[in-house]
Amino acid sequence: MKLSMVEQGKKLENVVEFSRYTRRIRSKIWRLLAVVIVTAVVAYPLIKLIPSKYVATSAVMIKALQDDTTPLPQLSRYDATRSDFYETQYAIVQSRVVIQKAITDLKLDQEPTFNGGFDASQITPDNAALRMEKTLKNVVNNLSVSGVRNTQLIDISFQSPSSEMAANVANGVARAYINYSVEQKHKATEDALHWNQQQMERVQQQMVDQKAAIDAFLKKENMLTFRGVDGYETEQLGIITNRLADATQRRIAAQSQYDEVQKALADHAPDEIISLPEFSGHAQIQDLRIALTQTRRSLAELRKRYGPKHDKILEAQAQVDTVNGQIGLVIGELARGARQQFQAAQDEENRYQTMLDAQKGNFQQLAGKRDQYNTMMTALNKTQELYQTLYQRAHE
Repeated sequence: MKLSMVEQGKKLENVVEFSRYTRRIRSKIWRLLAVVIVTAVVAYPLIKLIPSKYVATSAVMIKALQDDTTPLPQLSRYDATRSDFYETQYAIVQSRVVIQKAITDLKLDQEPTFNGGFDASQITPDNAALRMEKTLKNVVNNLSVSGVRNTQLIDISFQSPSSEMAANVANGVARAYINYSVEQKHKATEDALHWNQQQMERVQQQMVDQKAAIDAFLKKENMLTFRGVDGYETEQLGIITNRLADATQRRIAAQSQYDEVQKALADHAPDEIISLPEFSGHAQIQDLRIALTQTRRSLAELRKRYGPKHDKILEAQAQVDTVNGQIGLVIGELARGARQQFQAAQDEENRYQTMLDAQKGNFQQLAGKRDQYNTMMTALNKTQELYQTLYQRAHE
């Protein structure tokens, strides 16, 4: 089957022809080899003249959020989602204070390779600042700090002709950064503790003043903290109310008895009154009833024997009249006693009512004092809560 012209063109386009290039290379191969050999011969001495450099790297892990060793919030809190935190740490590693501390710890300012050529005989206190500046510049120029992607690690690298020196400086800078971070946190903790202690002393003195003010207020207002600031008054009010209720009950009973006595005196004769329930239970009335019965019986028997003008009948009649007179006297005494009992119960009720009215007035006046006392106690409780928080924080 024959292919069309378009398909033949596509087939030719898919074929790359290298033969003409390979022929050109084979024709120039010796010339190219000569150039390579000459270049290698010339470059070898130059490469040998370049001093060897060693790079040592120390990795340090940084954590934006420290481990919570206590239930209390940490003094330093950072947002780990913000990239500027890690950038800040990179800058701190390369800061003057960290590098200078590493130089001091490693005594690099006494090394001629770092301090600008000052040997042991030339080191004096006068050139200490100059040596430190030159050493600081050399360390900074050969130091590099970078973060490891997607980790919390920092690579601290140092380049030096000596592998041992490169490792020492890299580790020294990492150690200086760690110590600096620890010192900063320790300083923050000490500052917080000092401030916390000052606040504790201030709050403690405030509690003492508030308690003294409450005691002075209670003494001034003559108040007792018995079951609360109004407990004593409430107890007194309850006692008086109960006594008033008892006095009212007694007054009602005495008044009822007095009214019955007065009604009986108005509606009945003395010999009938002694048969009423209000009087019949009295001991004297019972004796007089017996005496009246006996004298009446004697009078009736004598009347059967003698005439109405007989001396014995007159004598018996006199005895009956005497008993009736005694009954009248006793009834009068009972009536006066009922009246006095009623008046006494009424006076007692009025007295307790007066006491209750006065106690109510005192209790109403106590409301404002109670509010003031509660306000002072609330402030004291809040101060005590603040002191407990500071005390707990101081022992973190």
